[in-house]
Amino acid sequence: MTDAKTIAGEIVNRSVEGPWGLQDMADYNYLVTEKKAFTDEGFDEAVRITKDCVITDTELQRLGSLYKGGDTKALVDKLKELIGDNGANALPNRIRWLNNWSETSFLRTDYSAKARYFMTSELAFLNIVNFIKDEAKKKYLWAIISDEKVGKFKRSFNPPHSDYAEPYLVGLLEDKDYRVRVDAAAVLSYLSKDPTFKLSAVDKYISALNDSYAPVSCYAAQVLASRDMTDKAAKALPGLVNLLKINNMSVRGWEYKARVAAAEAIANIGKKNKDPILVDAIPYLIDLLNFSFIFPYDNPTETQIIAAKALGTIGPKAWKAIPKLSACLCEDLDLYLRLAAMDGLGKIMKNGKGEYATRIVSRLKDRLEILLKNDINYDARAELSQIAKTLGNIGPEAKECVPMLIETLNRFRTLSGEMGNDLPDIYLWDVDIALHNIRGE
Repeated sequence: MTDAKTIAGEIVNRSVEGPWGLQDMADYNYLVTEKKAFTDEGFDEAVRITKDCVITDTELQRLGSLYKGGDTKALVDKLKELIGDNGANALPNRIRWLNNWSETSFLRTDYSAKARYFMTSELAFLNIVNFIKDEAKKKYLWAIISDEKVGKFKRSFNPPHSDYAEPYLVGLLEDKDYRVRVDAAAVLSYLSKDPTFKLSAVDKYISALNDSYAPVSCYAAQVLASRDMTDKAAKALPGLVNLLKINNMSVRGWEYKARVAAAEAIANIGKKNKDPILVDAIPYLIDLLNFSFIFPYDNPTETQIIAAKALGTIGPKAWKAIPKLSACLCEDLDLYLRLAAMDGLGKIMKNGKGEYATRIVSRLKDRLEILLKNDINYDARAELSQIAKTLGNIGPEAKECVPMLIETLNRFRTLSGEMGNDLPDIYLWDVDIALHNIRGE
C-alpha cells in the first residue's frame, strides 16, 4: 500500500513548478508506475487540478477519489495541511521545498538557482490571484497566466501583477525560514523595476536591511533603490548607511553585493533627501571606488559608477573623495565611469574648491582640447556635455575653459545642422548653462 502522506507531499511539491509541473514524464512514472497512486486517466485529471497551484476543497475531494493507493482520508487531510485554506500555505512551503537540497525524493537535481527563482515568482502570482476579491481583475490575471502564447518566464513578470504581489510577498520577509525570506526578497527586487510597483511597506524593507542573511539585506536595499521611491524611502537612509559598514555577513560575496545595493539606494534617495547621516557613508563609498577588495565575479566598473553617483549625491561634504574620483578620469578607463566621476566631482566642487578645483579644471581643459581636435562621435558628445556640466558647477574658477566651451557650443550647432537638427537640445543647453555659470551671469 502506498503511503498516502508521501503521495500528498509529492503532489504538492511537484505542482510547485506551475506550468513546469506534473506534466514531466518523471512525474508520471513515479506516481503512476512506481507508486501506483493513479491510473493514466486519474493522473491526467490530477495534472489539471493541480497545475494552477491552488487546490479548492472540491478539488481535494476529487483528488481523493482519483487516488488508488488506499487511505483516501489520509491523502486529503495531508493535502489540506500542506495547502492550507485555498492555498494560503502554498507559497512559503513550496519555496522551502525548492531550496531544500536534502529532500532528494522531491527535488529535481537539475534545478538551477535561476529556475527556482522564476518558479517562486510564478507561484507568488498564482497564489495571489486566488485571494483577489475583484472578479474582473481576477479573470484578467488568470487570462494572462493561462496564455500559453506567452513565455513561461515572461508571463511571471507582466506589469499588472506587481500591485497584487507586493503586499503578499512583503509578509514573507519575516518568515522564520531564511530560504523563504531570500526568495520573497528576490522577487520583490525584480518587481521593483516595474513602473507600476508601489512601495507600500517601507518599514518592512528597512527591517530586512538588518536580516542575518546577507542576500535578504541586499535585495531589500535594491527595492529601496528603485526609481521614484525616493520620497517614501527617505527614512531608510540610516539603515542603508549601516549596511555599508557591516563586514561580517554570512555568505561570501553577498556582503559586497549588499554594500553596492546600499550605495545605489543612497545615490537615488539622497537626490531629494540631504539627511546629515549621509556624511557617515562617505568613507565607505570611497572604499567602493577601490579595486582591491572586489570579488572576481563582480563588475568593478559598475561598482565604481554607483559609488561615484552616491558621493555626488552627498555633495560638497564628500570633498575627501575628490582624489579618488580624479583618479577615475584617466582616458583608458570606461567612458561611463569617467562620466560618473566627472558628475560627482562637479557636484562636490560646487562653486569651486580651491586647489582641488584648479587641478580638476586643468585636467578637464586638457581633455577638452583632445576631444575638439577629432570628429565628435556619440561618445565624444556625451563626454563634452559632461565636462561642460562639471566646469559649470565649479563656476568662475573654470574661466580659462570658456574659449574651448564656446568652440564646443559652435561645434554642437554645426553638428546639429549636419544632422538635420536631430542632435538633442540637451547637449547645447549643457554647454550654454555652463558658460553662464562660469561667467557668473
